[in-house]
Amino acid sequence: MKPNNTYIVYLAKTNARVFYMLDKKKYFMIMVPALILAFLFQFFVPSEQRYLGIVFILAGGVIYYLWVHIEKDKQKD
Repeated sequence: MKPNNTYIVYLAKTNARVFYMLDKKKYFMIMVPALILAFLFQFFVPSEQRYLGIVFILAGGVIYYLWVHIEKDKQKD
């Protein structure tokens, strides 16, 4: 079975939206401090626990997408 061209175009458009940054100001408000904290964490923590610095970056991403999702829901109402 050969895929339909419209289906391929639809998939390309939907996948492109997955990684689209909605609000750059909010993203940088959250991620710049998270990166600074992660960088500082690398220097002030014992060497066995340095890998935990990534937690700040992951938490920043989660906070950003939650913030954007909550604001998008508020705009729908």
